Amino acid sequence: MKKSFKLFLAAAFLVTEFFVIALPMLTTSARADGAIQAITHAGFGGGTDVTTRMMLLRARRVLKQDMQLVNKKGGGGAVSMDYMMSLPADGQHTLTWTTGHAVSMALGKTKVKISDMQPLARGTDDPQLFVVNCKAWETKFSEYKDIVKYDINNICD
Repeated sequence: MKKSFKLFLAAAFLVTEFFVIALPMLTTSARADGAIQAITHAGFGGGTDVTTRMMLLRARRVLKQDMQLVNKKGGGGAVSMDYMMSLPADGQHTLTWTTGHAVSMALGKTKVKISDMQPLARGTDDPQLFVVNCKAWETKFSEYKDIVKYDINNICD
């Protein structure tokens, strides 16, 4: 191979590395002046990602301020919560919180506690279930069976 072709390949490799590795990291971690970061645990195109993007469209108009989406995947939401808590408490960061985050907290995947966060708004009407241990149902909550819509005998063994 000619020396000039090897030099061209080396340059092309370095430029490609910049666009593949460095540029996405710079655009994800850098915050535009005055922009509010909306942090989500979801991957690109997932339900929570799309919900957060739709919220950004409306919030930009209402707040008359730029907003930036930041995807921090991993740990069932633990990475996104840890990232938010590592940022200054300056009102420039929001987190799209889901029940998956609650599970991560319950499993001890993060040191973030519910008391570390303040809800701002409910973003969706996703179904939420309140559950109890079947033994607790038998001893404490069975008096409410007339308002529960499930046949408890079919759920609890």
